[in-house]
Amino acid sequence: MKRTKAGSLPGLLSGVLPIMPLSRTFTITMTSGSKCTMTQIQLPITPVFAFTDYCAQAQTIEYCIVDIGSPPTGKITPFNAYIALSCSHGWENIRLLRDFDK
Repeated sequence: MKRTKAGSLPGLLSGVLPIMPLSRTFTITMTSGSKCTMTQIQLPITPVFAFTDYCAQAQTIEYCIVDIGSPPTGKITPFNAYIALSCSHGWENIRLLRDFDK
């Protein structure tokens, strides 16, 4: 069962997405007039958290990614979908992890 819309890359196992570090080089001028060149290496990762539709009730979330597919251990009801889709500020701030499971 495919659980995401992400494509696969040649040479990688299915479901594996690489995270490539970003590198920036900049120069700092000290008050004494000397210069120091620095290189910053950072992984482009955004911290996130996840919770169920039960925990999302009465919360407002700025941006959210919603998985409304049928879970492997049960089914999703219209009430579950409504709660998950109504927790954001508006429809333009919601992204679906995958298509509707008809």
